[in-house]
Amino acid sequence: MLDSYGIPFYYKQPTLVVENGRRCIEYVDFFLPTYAGLSIDYFADPRGHAYQRKTRVYSENQVPAALLTKRDISGKNWQQRLYSRLERMYHMGKNYRPRGKYR
Repeated sequence: MLDSYGIPFYYKQPTLVVENGRRCIEYVDFFLPTYAGLSIDYFADPRGHAYQRKTRVYSENQVPAALLTKRDISGKNWQQRLYSRLERMYHMGKNYRPRGKYR
């Protein structure tokens, strides 16, 4: 899908995050450098430990990520729906302003 829409990406890009006070590396499935560093990760089970953990870690580290499941990449027009989702996330990120001391 990324190739068909002409979206450049890196596969399994290492990303530094902090989890439980320790620095560690997460490998996002797809890193989109031209989309302000958006990431895409795929999970077979949205109720699984890995999905829940990545949701928490990405949120705590302000990593803009689309966490996808089988439902997101199936059905009619899934590619267009995913593209639209990425576009919305990209435009939301452009308006993001961190709070606190970095203002």
